[in-house]
Amino acid sequence: MIIRSIEKNDESEVYHMWSRYHIDELPFVWARRLCTMKPIRYIFGFAVIYSLAINIVAGIVLAGLCYTLSYIVSLVEMTFYVNRRQDMKDIVSNWGESFLVAVTDDGKEIMGTLTWQKIDPGKLIFDGRLIENNVYELFSLVVPVEYRRSGVARKLCQLALEKAKTDNADVYLETSFGQIEAQKFYERLGFQKARFDRPYSVEWPKWLTSLLDISYVACYKRHQ
Repeated sequence: MIIRSIEKNDESEVYHMWSRYHIDELPFVWARRLCTMKPIRYIFGFAVIYSLAINIVAGIVLAGLCYTLSYIVSLVEMTFYVNRRQDMKDIVSNWGESFLVAVTDDGKEIMGTLTWQKIDPGKLIFDGRLIENNVYELFSLVVPVEYRRSGVARKLCQLALEKAKTDNADVYLETSFGQIEAQKFYERLGFQKARFDRPYSVEWPKWLTSLLDISYVACYKRHQ
């Protein structure tokens, strides 16, 4: 594995990989988590029990509606997010050398990406408190399924952490409630985490946002 800064001829593949992850994969992850973690889980659970005890067809239909509703909202939210990230359509110009790509030894396939942005003190909040130090905020950590659990994400993050350490900077990133494995990964790297809410991309009905309660997780690591 070779890690280097992105090049112009990488942009199309990186954008495709990044957008596919957010639109093709994350909505399924969110929908599964919503049906097991959030308020909608009570309806989903009732539907499963109802199907087993009383009416299989009605229960399956209700459970399916819960999952479909969760998936649709998740897909819309992710689609709006991808469309807002215009910086990912011209990565070299917007991120420059700080956008890293991990490639196979022969340089033919991209195994993962990560970038960061240096933030001044007092610009970010973690767990209700301003971060009063320079911060490296990490973005776009994406590893395709076929390269996961092979050390790619860890190596990319370690390079970012080492860079932050040389600048005596803290490290911060944001992920979503549904990405449980990612949260555990960051905790193993020494990050603390805290839940926070973010405005929805779409003006959903209040009953729906209360039912789904989509939230995010901030991860923070002080410099040592």
